[in-house]
Amino acid sequence: MKTTGSALLRLIAGALLVAAFSAHGQTLDLAQAPDDPPLPYTAGWSQPFAVTGSDGMPAWLSFATSYDRRDWSGSLEAFPLVATPAGTEWRPAWSSAARMDAPDFDPARRTVLSHDGARGVAFRWRSLSVAQQAALAAGQGEAAGQRRLDFVRGAHSAEAAQGGPLRDRIRSGDGSRFRQGDMVHARPWFVAGHAGPKDARPAMVYAGGNDGMLHGFDALTGTERLAYVPAGVLPRLREFGEAGWRHRYLVDGHAFAARAGEATMLVGTAGAGAKGYFVLDISQPQNFSEAAAGRIVLADTTQGDDPDIGHMVSEPSTDAGGAVAGQIALLHGGRWAAVLGNGFGSTRQMPVLLLQYLDKGRELRRLAPACPALPAPAAGKARATAWPRRC
Repeated sequence: MKTTGSALLRLIAGALLVAAFSAHGQTLDLAQAPDDPPLPYTAGWSQPFAVTGSDGMPAWLSFATSYDRRDWSGSLEAFPLVATPAGTEWRPAWSSAARMDAPDFDPARRTVLSHDGARGVAFRWRSLSVAQQAALAAGQGEAAGQRRLDFVRGAHSAEAAQGGPLRDRIRSGDGSRFRQGDMVHARPWFVAGHAGPKDARPAMVYAGGNDGMLHGFDALTGTERLAYVPAGVLPRLREFGEAGWRHRYLVDGHAFAARAGEATMLVGTAGAGAKGYFVLDISQPQNFSEAAAGRIVLADTTQGDDPDIGHMVSEPSTDAGGAVAGQIALLHGGRWAAVLGNGFGSTRQMPVLLLQYLDKGRELRRLAPACPALPAPAAGKARATAWPRRC
């Protein structure tokens, strides 16, 4: 989309308002974030959302995520609208969890990427930075770090039932083993495919999970084509397989995607799992591979070391149908950028508009109002009308 004139001003104003609300405690109580979330139900589904099918897809398709807090398993499921003698109804087509739990599923063959602080890398032990390896090993040696990494990738080999030191992932309902973690707050995002002879690409649906990954699934089959572990989440995965593990939000923020010139870009957030955001080039899902990590992973600010960036929990700005992200825009200078509020809990506690350029040097530009920081309000006490007018 090309954003000009008053439309750009509205986008900037809206993003700054989101940043301002986030900077002053209106969006998320992070005191609750490290432990079990205050979920009202033992198991639950997200609000389903429907999309019109792209090439090769059903005419209408609905997606919903799920969680079960008894064991913290989860899934993404697809429901096409089908004709029946009584009319039409939504029928389950696939479950991502069922695909991952199939007997022939091999965790070692998954395409899982991360960021080592300088560039995109495969989520493999030898590809991680020394600091990342140390975070996973936790002073217990390379073998312990490798076991934890393999556990995150979905391996059961080091779980207690196999004689290993890590916890079992067993469903409370039927006692079966599972790999995919709960999906609680992250909204799925659908990206249409194309069946052309030169640039055929599958339709995809992306959603974050509290197994530490953003997942990208083939929208027609439910097969996972990509997973991404944000750099800022990786150190928290040391505890993920431990016997005394308590549930934590990991990748629980929203993702959105849009065309940026000839490319399709996805901006993802970890929500309460980590501050910041990451950017992936998802133009060619048919060619996702760990060898292409440097091309796919364009930016990752989730390490939490930027004083202007906090936890991003707001839903993306979209068109009326909710299918096109308005935050990826062609700016007046002729460059594509993602326009973001800076989130909740930044070190400086100031609202800042972030312009993350998606081309050339992919630099980050910041726009901040000439406004002093406000004192953090007591929980539930703040009102936007109490802010100084100049803010």
